[in-house]
Amino acid sequence: MLQKMDIIVKSLLYKWLNQRSQRRSFNWVEFNSKLKRTYLLLKPFIEKENEQMVIQV
Repeated sequence: MLQKMDIIVKSLLYKWLNQRSQRRSFNWVEFNSKLKRTYLLLKPFIEKENEQMVIQV
């Protein structure tokens, strides 16, 4: 679930960064390399569980 959220966030960021002009600003390869160098998005993680996250059997 967290991995899916990570993909959605990156695809939305890619979409919005490419809407800055009439031509495309990035392709996926350039976007991923720039993401690693400049934007430094952390991978999503769960810091601690709470009662809502525990599945009751």
